[in-house]
Amino acid sequence: LDRHEFWASNLFDFKEHIAALALPFALLLGGVGLTLKNEPALSSEVNSALRASASITWGVIIFSSVTGLLVTSIRGL
Repeated sequence: LDRHEFWASNLFDFKEHIAALALPFALLLGGVGLTLKNEPALSSEVNSALRASASITWGVIIFSSVTGLLVTSIRGL
């Protein structure tokens, strides 16, 4: 891809970097989920942080899936 479809190669690299940056948010969700699974109610700050982390994580998952399919469709397997 570097030689013929330079933009696809850059998009793939960008996708991988974004996915690596989202890893702490996913780990935060997992850790909080395991720690607070029996808590009846959480404070509004914790709820806001969990919603933000979940939104970022899902956004990155969707972005990575779509761009991965796009880059794969350029050259195939």
